[in-house]
Amino acid sequence: MLRFYAGKGGAGKTTCAAAAALALAREGARTLVVSTDPAHSLGDALGLRLAASPRAVRGRLFAAELDADRALRRWLSARERSLRLIASRGTYLDDDDVDALFRLSLPGVDELVALIELRRLSGGFEEVVVDTAPTGHTLRLLEMPETLARLAGVLDDLQSKHRALALSLRGAVRRDAEEQLIEQLRDEARELHALLRSDDVEFHWVTLAEELSAREARDGILTLRAAGLSVVRLVVNRLTPTPDQSCPLCIARRAEEARVLGGLRDLGLPLRAVDEQDHEPRGLAALAKVARALGRPEDWRQGAAAARIRRAPPARAPENGAQLPAHLAPEGLRLLFFGGKGGVGKTTAAATAALSLARQGGRVLLLSTDPAHSAGDALDVSLDDEEREVAPGLRARELDAARAFQ
Repeated sequence: MLRFYAGKGGAGKTTCAAAAALALAREGARTLVVSTDPAHSLGDALGLRLAASPRAVRGRLFAAELDADRALRRWLSARERSLRLIASRGTYLDDDDVDALFRLSLPGVDELVALIELRRLSGGFEEVVVDTAPTGHTLRLLEMPETLARLAGVLDDLQSKHRALALSLRGAVRRDAEEQLIEQLRDEARELHALLRSDDVEFHWVTLAEELSAREARDGILTLRAAGLSVVRLVVNRLTPTPDQSCPLCIARRAEEARVLGGLRDLGLPLRAVDEQDHEPRGLAALAKVARALGRPEDWRQGAAAARIRRAPPARAPENGAQLPAHLAPEGLRLLFFGGKGGVGKTTAAATAALSLARQGGRVLLLSTDPAHSAGDALDVSLDDEEREVAPGLRARELDAARAFQ
């Protein structure tokens, strides 16, 4: 069984995936938890140094952090001779040109190799729990069977020139290693497509009870469903626990969380609540506590322990927001980058800065480069790859990287 834990960066996918794997292993299943996120943090969560090969953690639990570069080199090395030959047959490229082609870093290659590598690593395990990269990368990973099929189609087009020449000179086309490679790629694409839509694969979406995280959860879940993939539940992480004593701030936070979660009810998914922990969960003891909050594995599909959405009086928002520090954009500055771990508030901070600069008389472009855009959600406007004015002096755009690459 492949269980994917997906969601916005910073929502707690790694913690929930590691805790779920621990629960499955304690139920007696030989379990592998594997990270496909290029910025791995699974080893940090488990308190262990991990590598691309599965390492025993405890009992029947194993863990690995996928090395996409190494996996790609292994995948290419087994096929490079045939790929080079097809390229030389179907193009006017010389050897140097073909070398340059193979050095290109093409979009989606990491995700393609990750999916193939997941299937290879899953051999010998009853359960495989996948800690995915943030939403945009995850959705690209799930498109990889179609990408692999398109690659096979391109190679087939290149090979057709060789077939036509062989037919005219020899009167027949021999089935060689290159023909076999194209057929293997097509078979693998069909098998991966079928696997992702089978009863052996399910998705658990991890979100926070925050507006941007909830919007991304809705978009991601609807995209998965439209692709015919099975989303079995919504895990709401880091909810504000019931206060032991009077706490106006806690009440206000719980009211906002209830409002946000109420907007996800129409998805029809069981919700599972994980309260915010006193400390970031690190190590098996801390993860066991999260595992208890996630519920027993046999209940995951049925959602028997669905989260209770709390109701509380609405909280009053502060009347005045913080002002943009004057040193943030000194005179002459042209590019201002907001970076950091997913989910910490980059989009909110960038949008706030852009609005503040525009109100000071600047001519500002807010540009989102995140594959899973949320700038439009933050501004509460519809954005795409074309610039549009969203406020006096402020234009905004969500970059379509695939379109730019094409």
